[in-house]
Amino acid sequence: MPYSYSQPSTSEASWNSGEANADENWGVPEKCFCGKPVKLEVCKTGYRQGDRVYKCPMLKAEDYESRNHLIQWWDQAVTEELEKVNYKPYSALRHGQLACNHALASIRETVHLMQDEIEIFKERMVYGI
Repeated sequence: MPYSYSQPSTSEASWNSGEANADENWGVPEKCFCGKPVKLEVCKTGYRQGDRVYKCPMLKAEDYESRNHLIQWWDQAVTEELEKVNYKPYSALRHGQLACNHALASIRETVHLMQDEIEIFKERMVYGI
């Protein structure tokens, strides 16, 4: 995961989306650093022959070491993307749980007020008030 100098806003362990945004090739890339859309190609040479790779269409053989254009293996990109996706349900679940706790407290308060009103109506019926 790319290194981030920012600190999370809570003490709770969480995935920081700022880290992913700080590194353009984190997850499945859409564009190269130069702004061109990347292409998914099949590697035709080397020990990873047959593996899929995201590459900038402007990338030339002499640019491989310069890091001026994006090149990223498909399996690495998908693994990183899944890390982002796996965090989202946890985050949604946590926010949903907090919302439910708030709603439950509100419902309990309403029920308590209704019980008080029922007792008042019972007294009025008994005493004919």
